[in-house]
Amino acid sequence: MNTAARMEAHGIPGEIQVTPETRALLKPNYDLEDRGWIDIKGKGLIQAYLLKGKR
Repeated sequence: MNTAARMEAHGIPGEIQVTPETRALLKPNYDLEDRGWIDIKGKGLIQAYLLKGKR
């Protein structure tokens, strides 16, 4: 299973959760909230961010 699928499986219903790499791409145009570190099976601890909306 890839990282995106794992992030979705560990996500919060109704929220879009992204990795630090995706956050870096979205940051100029979107507001993101730090969710903290989550333990992703097979990946370990990953910093997660929630997409909150367009700037």
